[in-house]
Amino acid sequence: KDVAQILKDTGKYRTVSTSRRGNTITLPNGKVCIPDVVCCQPNSIEYYEVECGIIINPISMISVIS
Repeated sequence: KDVAQILKDTGKYRTVSTSRRGNTITLPNGKVCIPDVVCCQPNSIEYYEVECGIIINPISMISVIS
């Protein structure tokens, strides 16, 4: 939750969520993943996996087509 707060405080994202219920995604290889943090911008979504308070890797960035 500390990482989520830091990401919120950047002001870069419209929303930052750590809700496991609403954040399940299916990866291109068909596997299901529940990212630790989901950050939404007006035209994209960033998914992050966090270990011990350190962002280890953005899972993927998907552009939203409106």
